Amino acid sequence: MQFIRVFIFAVFMACNLNAVAADKDLGINARLFTTNMPYNEKQFSLLSSMNVQSVRWDAPWKEVETQKGKLVVPRSWDNVVGRLNSMGIGNHIILDYGNKFYDNGDKPLSEDAIAGYLRYVEVMATHFKGKVKYYQIWNEWNGKVGNTTPGYAKDYYVLLKRAYPIIKSIDPDAVVIGGGFSTNGYDSILGIRFNPKNQPTQFEELLKTDAYKYMDMLSLHPYVSYRTGEWWGIHGFKRLVDLLVSKVKATDGFNQLPLAATEVGWSTALSPNGITQDQQKEFLSDAISYMFDKYKFKYVVVFGLLDGNDGLLDTESNFGIYKNDLVTPKNAADIFKK
Repeated sequence: MQFIRVFIFAVFMACNLNAVAADKDLGINARLFTTNMPYNEKQFSLLSSMNVQSVRWDAPWKEVETQKGKLVVPRSWDNVVGRLNSMGIGNHIILDYGNKFYDNGDKPLSEDAIAGYLRYVEVMATHFKGKVKYYQIWNEWNGKVGNTTPGYAKDYYVLLKRAYPIIKSIDPDAVVIGGGFSTNGYDSILGIRFNPKNQPTQFEELLKTDAYKYMDMLSLHPYVSYRTGEWWGIHGFKRLVDLLVSKVKATDGFNQLPLAATEVGWSTALSPNGITQDQQKEFLSDAISYMFDKYKFKYVVVFGLLDGNDGLLDTESNFGIYKNDLVTPKNAADIFKK
């Protein structure tokens, strides 16, 4: 079976048939991996009323391999995938985050941990063959999400190179998304080098590799919420996108990949980094149009559907276009009206 998969992948690569989304795809991030079904039902209700083509959600490795060596996809995820597909909405699954059985739950760097991650990838691709539109290899590898240590592009490249052929040999029609670094990974492109612990060169480091061979779409996360001065707001966002696209287009191999922004958003927190609901709606609408129309992005995903639970003063908890009561829309929800 493994030989057949490798053979299929070799033919696939030889023909250079990287899968791409045919049309513009507008998506939203949602927290759907939870087993809290009433919570998910309320999210499905919101999504059914929205003009959204895809939903991006985490499918954490630790939820699949709860006992070392025994991988079982949660039944609740079958419900999520089926419900979204029944509404004509594509599934975008993020294959991410650590597992306590490998490398102390941190990013998979050892051979044992990488092999464990690849088994998880194979199980997910096999289980959902033909049902998932997008698979994204990790989320913001250069950051701390998932309570992991900020990682380096060279290690992310290893994961991409080994995970991509597994997914494509199982489900050639799936679109594999790479990149998706957190915004400080772009700092060197902006001329910002003062905080090396944030690893500001990682996006440029990835562009020095042939990682473009192991993804069907390149993702950017062009946040400016934590930036100031010329990089703030919608004008700062456009400048950042201009620089990132220019860098990608000047890089052989990567310049042939379709572009995605798998996280775009602004927080309405009552904090120095927050903006008003009117500004959130204006900035998001303008940003989406800018990427689709000027640069022909194939896929743009707003972060996110709902606010978090850490209060109005917390920046990270207030990127949603709905409040965390799962009922009250913010002004930006109008962007998704049918």
